[in-house]
Amino acid sequence: MLKRRMIRLLEKLLIQRDEIHREYGTLLRYTWDYRKRLSIIRKVLVQEKEMFVGGKSVTASSALTVIMYVPL
Repeated sequence: MLKRRMIRLLEKLLIQRDEIHREYGTLLRYTWDYRKRLSIIRKVLVQEKEMFVGGKSVTASSALTVIMYVPL
């Protein structure tokens, strides 16, 4: 249950980030490192959601847990 909520929270944060980018995108400058990390976070989110849909169990050492500690 907690894992599912963390996935939903990450989705909400990415949606908010996308809204900010749509509104202020021309004023913002992103580093290459930031864009790379964001891409990885999005890929991991898709993988984690697929694991829940597929009914596979998710361990605490999954990539989602790891990326929560990576500073953007």
